[in-house]
Amino acid sequence: MNENFRTVLKYLGVTVGFIFTIILLVIIVDKLILPALIHDKDNVTVPNLQNKTLAEAEQLIIQNKLSLAKVNEQYNEKSPAGTVLSQVPKAGSEVKSGRSIYLSVSKGMELVTVPYVIGMPYRTARVTLKNRGIEVGTVTYQTSENLGSDTVVSQLTPSGKSIPYGNSIDLVVSKGPEAQVKIPNLIGKRIDDVQKILQESGLQLGSVNTVRHETYLSNTVVNQSPEAGDLASKGTVVNILISK
Repeated sequence: MNENFRTVLKYLGVTVGFIFTIILLVIIVDKLILPALIHDKDNVTVPNLQNKTLAEAEQLIIQNKLSLAKVNEQYNEKSPAGTVLSQVPKAGSEVKSGRSIYLSVSKGMELVTVPYVIGMPYRTARVTLKNRGIEVGTVTYQTSENLGSDTVVSQLTPSGKSIPYGNSIDLVVSKGPEAQVKIPNLIGKRIDDVQKILQESGLQLGSVNTVRHETYLSNTVVNQSPEAGDLASKGTVVNILISK
């Protein structure tokens, strides 16, 4: 039993001695060696690298006994590509020589490709453009016989073109087909009444030709084009044939 106790004490002493040695080494490194290494380095002032090209910034970093650690790139519409936007540490800071410098550098203006939105509902076209980083500019409405109401008829910036992110494009949007009217029946009407009838329907009198006719009185409409009952846009010209 005494022999076992002496063995335990022996190993315990070795362990305590080992721990004490490690602690002593840490204290020596922390209090003597590291401060000596740090104090051996000169203090330098961080130069102003903002608005410099990356090449110019690297040269200044080397000249001032500093090191370039990392470059982050980001889009910037105001600064040309390759221009330094910001730095860490900031200009004028006092640091030890060899300190790492972190830079953010401009990638220039971000460009996006204009999508094709003709034929899309206006709301869908607007969302499609927004997802590309494009705003909707001036919207002009016009009638269209082929495209329904609120459908994009045309885009003033062609699809496939590259434009700066955030720019806008103008659109022309359909109001639907122009309001149509029914062609009135002019057969048997006097020429003096025809003009008034057409004006009330939003139509125009076109050519007036004459023909001998045994049934109708003189200056009476005997034929018309378009025919009565046809649908036509406002402003359509109606040609008539009257009896002599």
